[in-house]
Amino acid sequence: MAAVRSATDDTAFTLQSKLLGEARIIFDVGGHLGQTSERYAQMFPEAEIHYFEPQEKARQQAREKLSDANVIINDCALAATPGEAKFNINAFAATSSLQDTHPNAGENWPAVALRRREEILVPVSTVDAYCRDHDIAAIDILKIDVQGHEYRVLQGAAEMLGKHAIQLIYFEYIHCETYVAQTDLTQYFSLLDGFGYQLVSIFNLVQGEQGLNQCDILFQCGRR
Repeated sequence: MAAVRSATDDTAFTLQSKLLGEARIIFDVGGHLGQTSERYAQMFPEAEIHYFEPQEKARQQAREKLSDANVIINDCALAATPGEAKFNINAFAATSSLQDTHPNAGENWPAVALRRREEILVPVSTVDAYCRDHDIAAIDILKIDVQGHEYRVLQGAAEMLGKHAIQLIYFEYIHCETYVAQTDLTQYFSLLDGFGYQLVSIFNLVQGEQGLNQCDILFQCGRR
């Protein structure tokens, strides 16, 4: 049976605010309906927020929600390499992903939620390419929630990570079988440790019948 997140731990955002004090540039990768961008806009009213979401309906709702905020709406996905990619729109839009649903996903989540409804072709960029194109020298918060594709987004940020130009990385990690070709947690630690990033904390644990389903993880640049 399926585990469902019953509540969101607000301390994740409280801690980010405490660690930074203020923020100038925030990336909301997988912005969906704009809830997280809205939250960051309230926390850091002087920040410029770059929102990325390939789903048109979600972008429309986010645009309305964020009309009074300093948010730049981008209609592309972010991944390891730029170009175009197949994007799966699932029955529950929040589970839509660049990655296919795992055959065993129904053992961990409501199966209908991850059932593909439509397949579209979407433009894809990378954190590094976007920063070069928009003359962004540093990111204060890189938030990533892209349904199993988070590791690829980090791979596409290697240049910025190598320069220690990203202060906080806050991403969703899915542990149970949900999408094809998911990345193991050890690979995240290896990648980020190699760039000098340190674990700060883990939030929003969702437990299933067989253990951990997913959680949110916060890393901070440990080198200045």
